[in-house]
Amino acid sequence: MEVKGEYFTEPSGTQALHVFHPAVGIDVDAHRDFTLRFGYDADVVSGATVRTYGALDAVSAATSFSDTRHSFHGGAQLRLGPTAVDAGYTYGFENDYNSHALDVGAKVDLWGKNTTFRLGYSHNFDSVCNVDNKGAMVTERRSLGASKGCFGKTVGLVSEPLAIDSYAASWTQVLTPILLSDLSVTFQVLDGFQSNPYRRVRLFNSVEAQESEPLLRERVALQARFRLALPRARGALGILGRFYWDTWGIKSGTAEITWDEWVHPQLLLRVRGRFYQQSRALFYRDAGEALSYESVGPVGQYFTGDRELSPFRDYLVGFKVAWVRNADERGKVWRWFEQLDLNAKIDLIDYQPLTPLPPNQARNVGLVNALIAEVGLALRW
Repeated sequence: MEVKGEYFTEPSGTQALHVFHPAVGIDVDAHRDFTLRFGYDADVVSGATVRTYGALDAVSAATSFSDTRHSFHGGAQLRLGPTAVDAGYTYGFENDYNSHALDVGAKVDLWGKNTTFRLGYSHNFDSVCNVDNKGAMVTERRSLGASKGCFGKTVGLVSEPLAIDSYAASWTQVLTPILLSDLSVTFQVLDGFQSNPYRRVRLFNSVEAQESEPLLRERVALQARFRLALPRARGALGILGRFYWDTWGIKSGTAEITWDEWVHPQLLLRVRGRFYQQSRALFYRDAGEALSYESVGPVGQYFTGDRELSPFRDYLVGFKVAWVRNADERGKVWRWFEQLDLNAKIDLIDYQPLTPLPPNQARNVGLVNALIAEVGLALRW
């Protein structure tokens, strides 16, 4: 069983964002070759954001919002010799978004578990609440004002479909007794409504229309990880590199380095640093540039106020401490458990925009633009 709570914040005055994420997971070995898995997690979100993206959004009033997403998931794993097969289902819902997801996966351990291959696939049947803009020109589409009445029979509201297919493959290899590698590739296809139904974008300096993004998006990510144990230093060095690109024109790179140090047989300290940078989407136009949406309008039929589609870089510094106690010759931990893992971590993020006036510009002020804090407890018996 694992219980954890995570808190994320972007502390930016009138546009601050707060997210609390509690989660619990339980694995039950119904048989030596069969495990059942159950879990629940939630996102409790509150904050404020500017509803209309344009040159004036840095000084216009922010709109407060709050919502809670609930997610229940269950699954099973069947182990047949060196092979394990997984299947699961997740149901998530909030006021304006519903999701049903099915996933399957398989792995095989070869050559004394020195080599592991994994394959996975999942499909999401998602629904997004939106204003009924059927028949309206892209520059005339209205934005959603509130989530009240969503997924009912409210006149003027509709449910927009979004299908997500995700494919993953990985290869984990023990290269030497102290060196481990992991290579993975993921491919995802999103087909359906992907805009923020609440967000508006200012066009031609006078028109405010609901954000318009393509219905189809394909994305690929390649990742390599290496982990080197240094027994004399009682530590381990981790290195990660990741490259991503998609059909919306975004390319990104991630580099991360971690160090784990056992300062005591039961006390683990971890420090990590990460660098991330991405390019802009093909249809993104910054409000602070000459060719902004306000000046020249959409790129074809597309325009967005999503910061995640703008070019930016960020730096992350993280710290984690874990107290791990295992059963030994003196007996189980607290007479019940094979292992107890109590941990806490904190991540500090500095976000740097690469254009003059990206969305949510007010959240870029200061050295630390975001903070993630987490406390977790894992009990195994």
